[in-house]
Amino acid sequence: MMKIALVGMSMVGKTTLAQKIALNYGILHVDTDAYIEQKYNTSIQNLFAKQGEDCFRKLEHEILIEILNTFQSKSFILSCGGGLPCFDNNIELLNIHTYTIYLDAPLSFFELQLKNNPEWKNRPLLKQSKNPICTIQNLFEQRKPFYEQAKYKQTVHLDINQTFDELIAHLNISAFDD
Repeated sequence: MMKIALVGMSMVGKTTLAQKIALNYGILHVDTDAYIEQKYNTSIQNLFAKQGEDCFRKLEHEILIEILNTFQSKSFILSCGGGLPCFDNNIELLNIHTYTIYLDAPLSFFELQLKNNPEWKNRPLLKQSKNPICTIQNLFEQRKPFYEQAKYKQTVHLDINQTFDELIAHLNISAFDD
């Protein structure tokens, strides 16, 4: 059975890659942010604004447990919110129940993402920032020790197809029946 979780910073391509991998293998794709938004019929930004980050992180942890329990008998790929692995022992939960892949990108990747996709600046932790790149760098430094606990590290390229091809090549030789 194939159970994969993609972790890494916002804007790194977790959802896009998870969708492509799910199609490639014919497995279910679950996105933690989309799951939360659908379940609570509101946006992540609204939850952050109304409840604050601490409450959101507790909710995110509960949702992760719910997802892992709900889909325990199915193959799936999970795209995780950028902060999810960094709170409430979530990276340990992910490592126990899934094959975790850390999508790593250099700071220059995020600079290009912000330049080419200005809507990224509306993410909850960037929205109030006067210097989004500095905020991203600080978040990355805080989160990297958690991301580094993933079972596999994949460098992200500007060409998403190159990243996808490398991931598929790795997944095709990796064992998932653990």
